[in-house]
Amino acid sequence: SVNQSKAVRRLADDRKKAFVDLRLLFRKQNDSIDNVDPQLKNNQDLVEALVFFEKSWEKGKEFFKNGKTCGQLIYFSQLIEGVAEKHSEFQEKLDSIDAEIFVIIPCLVVLNSFAGEDKGICSKYYPVLEEKGNPEQDYYLSAKEKYKAIQKRGADSYELYNVFETAILDKPLILTKLKNCYVTQEEIAHLVHDIKRIGISMQRHSPSEWNTIIETAMVQSSSKQH
Repeated sequence: SVNQSKAVRRLADDRKKAFVDLRLLFRKQNDSIDNVDPQLKNNQDLVEALVFFEKSWEKGKEFFKNGKTCGQLIYFSQLIEGVAEKHSEFQEKLDSIDAEIFVIIPCLVVLNSFAGEDKGICSKYYPVLEEKGNPEQDYYLSAKEKYKAIQKRGADSYELYNVFETAILDKPLILTKLKNCYVTQEEIAHLVHDIKRIGISMQRHSPSEWNTIIETAMVQSSSKQH
């Protein structure tokens, strides 16, 4: 499907592989049952197969059973894969699970949310953004309004997004692109600072849930298998 991603395909493949491997192991042991230790924990190959089966199927159930959750995993992985295709440095950080990745990804999600393209992730993982009168909501709305104000100057939405994406990745900005987007380096620096504060706060709000979906998307989207 065009809406799938590497993360979703690999997660589905892991579930299938776990089932097939366990079935093959059972058939093998059935042919030589006398070699199976009655204390199941002493059968290393069986223990490893069962652990892999349980982990892959539990993770699959978490992300495949709920359509919205699956959609959010697809969004995360496609976002990561898209940035990795454009920026080789990001792919390298992804492959090595560099600590910067855990700051960059939530920032990119926040940037996407300014255009309403975050699949509801910001409000799910940082619900205070939906609470009227909450200082964090005010801070977020202020940052969003700054971005919208720059956009209204006549900048192409795609080009403006790429400029901020580049800044979030801490890569040098091309001055001609800034001029085309009617934005200054100072404005970008201030707004990226706001985005980073929101992104870091978001991932810290529900760290366990956030880390689960991020790690799934990251590992499955990496060009290496960890």
